[in-house]
Amino acid sequence: MKASAEAPPHPAASSTAAAQTTVVALLVSALRSRLEIIADRAWYARDPEGHLNALMAVSAKIESHSAELPAPVHPQLQHYLERRSYDKALAFLEGQPPEDIGHAH
Repeated sequence: MKASAEAPPHPAASSTAAAQTTVVALLVSALRSRLEIIADRAWYARDPEGHLNALMAVSAKIESHSAELPAPVHPQLQHYLERRSYDKALAFLEGQPPEDIGHAH
Protein backbone atom coordinates (compact mmCIF):
# COMPACT_ATOMS: atom_id res chain seq x y z
CA MET A 1 0.00 0.00 0.00
CA LYS A 2 1.50 3.34 -1.06
CA ALA A 3 1.33 6.26 1.38
CA SER A 4 0.03 9.59 0.14
CA ALA A 5 2.62 12.35 -0.19
CA GLU A 6 0.11 15.02 0.79
CA ALA A 7 -0.21 15.96 4.42
CA PRO A 8 -3.71 16.35 5.81
CA PRO A 9 -4.85 19.95 6.24
CA HIS A 10 -3.91 21.55 9.52
CA PRO A 11 -6.90 21.51 11.90
CA ALA A 12 -6.58 25.26 12.51
CA ALA A 13 -6.88 25.93 8.77
CA SER A 14 -10.18 24.09 8.50
CA SER A 15 -11.56 25.66 11.67
CA THR A 16 -10.58 29.12 10.39
CA ALA A 17 -12.35 28.47 7.10
CA ALA A 18 -15.40 27.16 8.96
CA ALA A 19 -15.45 30.22 11.22
CA GLN A 20 -15.22 32.52 8.20
CA THR A 21 -18.06 30.67 6.48
CA THR A 22 -20.18 30.91 9.64
CA VAL A 23 -19.55 34.65 10.08
CA VAL A 24 -20.35 35.32 6.42
CA ALA A 25 -23.54 33.23 6.70
CA LEU A 26 -24.60 35.15 9.82
CA LEU A 27 -23.87 38.46 8.08
CA VAL A 28 -25.87 37.47 5.00
CA SER A 29 -28.74 36.33 7.22
CA ALA A 30 -28.75 39.65 9.10
CA LEU A 31 -28.60 41.62 5.84
CA ARG A 32 -31.58 39.65 4.50
CA SER A 33 -33.49 40.15 7.75
CA ARG A 34 -32.93 43.88 7.43
CA LEU A 35 -34.53 43.88 3.98
CA GLU A 36 -37.49 41.86 5.27
CA ILE A 37 -38.04 44.29 8.14
CA ILE A 38 -37.84 47.31 5.83
CA ALA A 39 -40.32 45.69 3.43
CA ASP A 40 -42.85 44.99 6.18
CA ARG A 41 -44.88 48.19 5.79
CA ALA A 42 -47.82 46.70 7.69
CA TRP A 43 -45.62 46.25 10.77
CA TYR A 44 -44.41 49.84 10.41
CA ALA A 45 -47.99 51.11 10.11
CA ARG A 46 -49.25 49.28 13.20
CA ASP A 47 -46.12 49.57 15.40
CA PRO A 48 -43.60 52.17 14.22
CA GLU A 49 -41.61 51.98 17.46
CA GLY A 50 -41.37 48.18 17.35
CA HIS A 51 -40.41 48.34 13.69
CA LEU A 52 -37.65 50.88 14.42
CA ASN A 53 -36.41 48.79 17.35
CA ALA A 54 -36.19 45.73 15.10
CA LEU A 55 -34.24 47.73 12.51
CA MET A 56 -31.87 48.98 15.17
CA ALA A 57 -31.36 45.44 16.51
CA VAL A 58 -30.62 43.95 13.10
CA SER A 59 -28.29 46.86 12.31
CA ALA A 60 -26.37 46.08 15.50
CA LYS A 61 -26.09 42.43 14.39
CA ILE A 62 -24.81 43.52 10.98
CA GLU A 63 -22.17 45.73 12.60
CA SER A 64 -21.17 42.95 15.00
CA HIS A 65 -20.86 40.31 12.27
CA SER A 66 -18.99 42.78 10.05
CA ALA A 67 -16.45 43.33 12.81
CA GLU A 68 -16.01 39.54 13.15
CA LEU A 69 -15.06 39.01 9.51
CA PRO A 70 -11.55 37.56 9.36
CA ALA A 71 -8.90 39.61 7.58
CA PRO A 72 -8.37 40.29 4.83
CA VAL A 73 -11.84 41.59 3.96
CA HIS A 74 -12.34 42.32 0.28
CA PRO A 75 -11.88 46.11 -0.16
CA GLN A 76 -15.20 46.53 -1.97
CA LEU A 77 -17.09 44.68 0.76
CA GLN A 78 -15.27 46.72 3.40
CA HIS A 79 -16.30 49.89 1.56
CA TYR A 80 -19.97 48.86 1.49
CA LEU A 81 -20.03 47.86 5.15
CA GLU A 82 -18.21 50.96 6.41
CA ARG A 83 -20.65 53.21 4.54
CA ARG A 84 -23.64 51.09 5.58
CA SER A 85 -24.49 50.35 1.95
CA TYR A 86 -26.07 47.14 3.16
CA ASP A 87 -28.02 46.34 -0.02
CA LYS A 88 -24.76 46.53 -1.96
CA ALA A 89 -22.93 44.45 0.66
CA LEU A 90 -25.59 41.74 0.40
CA ALA A 91 -25.46 41.78 -3.39
CA PHE A 92 -21.66 41.53 -3.25
CA LEU A 93 -21.80 38.56 -0.86
CA GLU A 94 -24.39 36.85 -3.03
CA GLY A 95 -22.13 37.26 -6.08
CA GLN A 96 -24.31 39.65 -8.04
CA PRO A 97 -22.44 41.64 -10.69
CA PRO A 98 -21.91 45.33 -9.83
CA GLU A 99 -24.29 46.52 -12.54
CA ASP A 100 -27.10 44.59 -10.81
CA ILE A 101 -26.56 46.43 -7.53
CA GLY A 102 -28.86 49.43 -7.17
CA HIS A 103 -27.27 52.84 -7.07
CA ALA A 104 -28.94 55.74 -5.30
CA HIS A 105 -29.03 58.95 -7.31
